[in-house]
Amino acid sequence: MFSCDQAVYSARCDDGYWWLPPSCRANATKCVPWITGGTGWDTEQFMQKFAILNMPIGIAIAASWTDYSQLPLSVDMPFYWWSPDPTFLELNPLVVKFGDHNSREFSDGLMSSAAAQATISTVVSQDLILLAPIVRTFADDFDLPLSEMDAMLLDQKTTQDTWEEVTCRWIKANEATWRKWIPDESECFPGFGLYDS
Repeated sequence: MFSCDQAVYSARCDDGYWWLPPSCRANATKCVPWITGGTGWDTEQFMQKFAILNMPIGIAIAASWTDYSQLPLSVDMPFYWWSPDPTFLELNPLVVKFGDHNSREFSDGLMSSAAAQATISTVVSQDLILLAPIVRTFADDFDLPLSEMDAMLLDQKTTQDTWEEVTCRWIKANEATWRKWIPDESECFPGFGLYDS
């Protein structure tokens, strides 16, 4: 629901379940079903995209997490998803791309371009570089590609092994990757000289 000049608008679902864009309102059988979950994650954004871009895609909000996570596994359909997350990894889903994010339009309430990308950053105490420079350097150099994260998530989902077992397997199989994250022990940091125990 959004507000515009004191008027309040809400999605109209004639059958009580599906919102249909103008492109397939006259004949619902021409609509492709698309689901989201929760409280209707990003529903307004996708209503705009499907209407403005003339896409015949009807929107429904799954009644529960179980429904949301099971429907795409049993019916070939598009769905709302985020990454990294193991819920639909075995489907090897494709991403539908929209035009580059337009922050000005989004701030004005027009959401037909792609959503802004979320940034995942390493956040540490501001004095960590002084207290534990090796740890800070490791955190700065840590770079796990999304494909590697997805592989670990899928491994855990399919094997039902613990996260510790999955992580251990990844560490043993990817030494060349994580070795690059470990700082050079011969590098001196301010206030931390070399010491041979």
